[in-house]
Amino acid sequence: MKYYKSNQYKIEFALSKDSAISYEQHNHVSIYAVGLILDGRIVLKREKDEYECTKDDLFIISPYKIHSIHSYDDTYTMVTLCLGTEFLNNYDLESGKFILISLAYDLVRIAPNKSIKNHIHEKQLETHEVVGGSGTCINDGTRIEYETGIISMMPAGIEHAVTAGDDGLYLFAKFFPASC
Repeated sequence: MKYYKSNQYKIEFALSKDSAISYEQHNHVSIYAVGLILDGRIVLKREKDEYECTKDDLFIISPYKIHSIHSYDDTYTMVTLCLGTEFLNNYDLESGKFILISLAYDLVRIAPNKSIKNHIHEKQLETHEVVGGSGTCINDGTRIEYETGIISMMPAGIEHAVTAGDDGLYLFAKFFPASC
């Protein structure tokens, strides 16, 4: 599991990759949990309701809502964003957006066989960490096969493009310095 927490802003990101972990009934005090299934299937139980969540499904769990999560098959890959109610109460939309962008940690989903065309970030270094799916990146004229676990770097001023394969592509993109 990869995990990031900002105590200052009460925000958490977690990437559970190829996980078989089950989370028995529990709740989150003053936290909204937003999950995106990247691969596999889970069973989400919220109080008396049960949902099967599969690839590309998004779910939201409200504070204090009793819930559990179990793998439907063997493993699943899921990214979770937890936002404290304190964050939502203390920041308006623009301030919250600024804070999230300043963390410069973006999950990017590219639909199957779609592309992010050639482009350049003049003043920012960009990194990609592939967390699901497959595809290709053309980085300064060099073709890189993208599959889970691949990390690549595009220095400022370098032309690059990304194309998803038949199963789509999920990657974390980080920008340095962050754009705000």
